[in-house]
Amino acid sequence: MSTMRWRWRWVLVAPAVVGGMAALMIWSDAFARLAAAAKDVSTSAGLTIAEVWVEGRSRTERNALIRVLAAPVGQPSLFVDVDAIVEEVRELGWVADAQARVQLPGRLQVSLQERTPVALWQTGGKLYAIEASGHVIDAVMFRDFPELPLVVGEGANTMLGDLADLFAAQPAFASRVDAAIRVSQRRWTLRTDTGLMVHLPETDPSAALAKLTGSVGGIESLSPSVGAVDLRIPERIVVRMRADAGPPAFPDGV
Repeated sequence: MSTMRWRWRWVLVAPAVVGGMAALMIWSDAFARLAAAAKDVSTSAGLTIAEVWVEGRSRTERNALIRVLAAPVGQPSLFVDVDAIVEEVRELGWVADAQARVQLPGRLQVSLQERTPVALWQTGGKLYAIEASGHVIDAVMFRDFPELPLVVGEGANTMLGDLADLFAAQPAFASRVDAAIRVSQRRWTLRTDTGLMVHLPETDPSAALAKLTGSVGGIESLSPSVGAVDLRIPERIVVRMRADAGPPAFPDGV
C-alpha cells in the first residue's frame, strides 16, 4: 500500500517540477532577449564606449594597460562591467588600486593609484622594484631608479625594516652605502660608494657598526687602500687591504 502511495505522489510531483523548469527556461530566454534588445537600442543611440581616459599612470606599462582597456571599446555604455575592468587593472604590477566609471555617452574613465618603490632588489640575476613591505612590484632597469638603494640576495626584500633601523642609528654611514648584501639570509654586508665592504655580524649589527664609528672614527678615517672591514668577531675590527695596497691608515692611538 505504501509503495502505491509513493508512486502516486511521484506522478503528481514530477509534472510540477517539469513545469517549473520549463517556466524558468522561458523566463531566462525572455530576459536574454530583453537584454539583447536593450543593447541594440543603446548601440543605435550611440551609447557605446568610444574612448578611454586614464589618469594617474606613471610607471604602469602602457601596452599592458591597453590590452586590458581595449576590451570594452565598442561595447554598449550601459552594459560595461566596470567591476571586472577594475579587477583586471589591479592585477597589473604597478597598480595598487584603481577605479573606473562610464561617462555617457561613450567614455570609460579609469583612475590609477600606483605603488611606491623604496628600494631595488637584485636576486637570481634580475632586478626588481620593491615596496617597504618587501612586495615585489615589477622587474626594472637600474638606470630608471638610480636614486633608490640596492639590496641583494635571497630574502633581502623581506628585511628592509631591519635595514632601515640599522641605518637610522648610523645616518652618516648610511649615506655612504650604495648596496646592502644579504648573506645566507642571516646577516648583512654593506658596500659603500668607495667600494669598501663592511661585514656585519648576525646579532646586534647596530652595535658593531657603532664600534666602527667610535673606535676608528668612521670610514672617512680609513685609507682608500682598505678594501674590507670585518666586524663579525666581538671586540675586534679586522681590516683587509685591497690588492697591491699599502698598510692601512688609522688615527693616532688606534
